[in-house]
Amino acid sequence: MISYERFRQEVMNRIKSYLPENYAGWKVCMETEYKVNQTLDCLTLIPPEKRKLTAVPKFYMQEYYKVFLNGTSADFILRMIASKIVSAPSPEEVEKSGFDILRFQDDVVVQLVHRFRNHVFLKSVPHRPFLDLAVIYRIMVFDEKGRWAGAIVNHTMLNAMGITEEELFEKAYRHTPEALPFKMMDTREMLLCNLQEQSREMLMLTNESEQFGAAAMLYPEQLNAACEKLGGSIYIFPGSMHELYIVREEPENLGFYRQMVADANRDVVDETEWLSDQVYRYNTKIGKVRVAL
Repeated sequence: MISYERFRQEVMNRIKSYLPENYAGWKVCMETEYKVNQTLDCLTLIPPEKRKLTAVPKFYMQEYYKVFLNGTSADFILRMIASKIVSAPSPEEVEKSGFDILRFQDDVVVQLVHRFRNHVFLKSVPHRPFLDLAVIYRIMVFDEKGRWAGAIVNHTMLNAMGITEEELFEKAYRHTPEALPFKMMDTREMLLCNLQEQSREMLMLTNESEQFGAAAMLYPEQLNAACEKLGGSIYIFPGSMHELYIVREEPENLGFYRQMVADANRDVVDETEWLSDQVYRYNTKIGKVRVAL
């Protein structure tokens, strides 16, 4: 089995031989793209007169290498990529259709990501620190069936909006509970790491869409409701970027909770959805989330 590095180079070297002659002058580019929890190799073909990468299809080599490892031939993968390049709208068509960010600037929500794991990615987007995490901003537009599409707000989008990061935060913070209403559920009936032996009650806090629900950690009213339900100060640990698990504060069990979070993140949580290995603490008197010590 060939290595990933060799596979990537083979795709770069051979892709133009699978394309029509009118692509002979196009430039094959391999760029590094930083996404949440990921560093990806992105293949693009750029027309001779173009310099921007935004109006051409992008192909992430790590994804295609997984397909290759599952038994698909390199020849088939190259034909598949070539077919998508040929069938995609031309750069001119994409640029002509345009994307007016101002149409969607009110559809922005907050999202939490890990600050240190994503330190390079965060350079490209407006954000603000929150403990070991960072708040970023995502446009989410829903259709009548509840399906959504969107994109993370980058600096170019923010400049087009003509607002500051502070104003963006205020807009997104207000809109998030409207677009993604939070919900809290009792999980005592669920078997999670034998947790019933350690705590009488456990809550899961997310939102109706179960997308980026860990942002509930930014909303004291949600955490106050959990404190009231559990009868005191609470520990919070992220299941992923999409949900939080909450138990009553029990210092004698903190080590157990930390190990449980680390084990779940290593064995269960998809790397792209990982948020943190930390356990957090909250009480109504302080009204702020802290790392549990």
